[in-house]
Amino acid sequence: MVISVAQIDLWRSAPTETQVLEFKEAKNAYDREKLCEYSVAIANEGGGHLILGVADKPPRAKVEAALAEAIAGRIGRFTGLCPTEKGTPKWWDVSVSSIPGAGGGPRQLMASSRDVTERKRHEEHIKLLMGEVNHRSKKMLSLVQAIARRTVATRPEDFIERFGQRVQALAASQDLLVRSEWKAVSLSELVRSQLAHFGTAQDSRVALDGPPVEITASASQALGMALHELATNAAKYGALSNETGRVAISWNLRSDAAGKARFTMSWIESGGPPVVKPARLGFGATVTGAMIKMSLGCDADVDFAPGGLVWRIDCPAGGMIEGSALPSQQRNGAAGRKKAVQTSGRSRVLVVEDEPLIAMDIAHTLAEAGYDVIGPAHSVAIALALIARSGCNAAVLDFNLGAETAEPVARELIRRGTPFVVMSGYAQAQQPEIMGSGTVLSKPVKSEALIAEIERCLADNNAS
Repeated sequence: MVISVAQIDLWRSAPTETQVLEFKEAKNAYDREKLCEYSVAIANEGGGHLILGVADKPPRAKVEAALAEAIAGRIGRFTGLCPTEKGTPKWWDVSVSSIPGAGGGPRQLMASSRDVTERKRHEEHIKLLMGEVNHRSKKMLSLVQAIARRTVATRPEDFIERFGQRVQALAASQDLLVRSEWKAVSLSELVRSQLAHFGTAQDSRVALDGPPVEITASASQALGMALHELATNAAKYGALSNETGRVAISWNLRSDAAGKARFTMSWIESGGPPVVKPARLGFGATVTGAMIKMSLGCDADVDFAPGGLVWRIDCPAGGMIEGSALPSQQRNGAAGRKKAVQTSGRSRVLVVEDEPLIAMDIAHTLAEAGYDVIGPAHSVAIALALIARSGCNAAVLDFNLGAETAEPVARELIRRGTPFVVMSGYAQAQQPEIMGSGTVLSKPVKSEALIAEIERCLADNNAS
């Protein structure tokens, strides 16, 4: 079989048509926007041996394989990205087969192509959503892990009961978030969801008072946990532990002296047993105090008044109320007010994590291992400020910080020659290349694994 050199245009058929292409000629009549061109040169090198030379466009190897299949009498197929002649990038699903001539060899090639651009976009969208679901699932598992660690550390004697209740409270907040498509959550609904286990007592002994307010997704999770801890304490030791006590929950929006909106909320108990300040503060006190401060950038006060416990928070409305935008420098509250320089002589480890309870758990783990903790910082701005003021010997970074990523922090650490560990729910392939400069640990992370990586980072850095 002798075949002279010819150009064969494979991608010159609309989604609804199949085109037969002669070896000896190139067909030039086609829709210049719906179709695109992929040129293939076929030549005789003697003895009937066919050499395929494919134009250098992706996916070259797949095209060569498909043509080889077609010339061998089978159907070749490939999918690739190629622009139309007008330059519009499109994805094409191409099948190639041969039509034999009188001598039995291939006389013609039949190429059928379909525009599958929308399908590919849909597949990419699904892939993106699955990556986000994976990230959120791992973050939730890390949060549950942190709750478990702190619960057993403070109240090991009734761990199962307390841990189960806290997971249920977390689930109640998640239900609200899912129903609101992970956007704004009604504050009154959030309060009622955390008091639902009291049944009818919620209506007769718990009074709610406040304007209709929708709070952000991040604020709802932290506030939901705090309300659960207050309700549990009231049921065991406070106003809801007898038949006559009452709880008044109120919230409001007001303007401060500078005219900026602020959010206030209070939990006031009355009619219960006399209140005595506990000798030892447990995990619940951490949630209603340090955690809520870190989450909302707020002031939080607890008064163990004899007549009934009183809990109040006061914070900027931005970042708390849906529709307000609070700069990250303010939202991080106490993190920005950390002591500038640690002088203990121990290695200093910066913690950058936007989920307060996970951040506190990491900080506890590092402190128990003998490190001085810088932060935790919940934003890039706070992290960079802490690095500039305090410096650090190593860092633990969460890649995703809500509306931003920790990439600028990683760049600054690299510039300073400071090693870091990345803890993330995202796969490494979903993160910028620069984050791979540190060790990447997938959430949830064992305490032992984190400490081992910090020790290795410090040792390697000292050796260099």
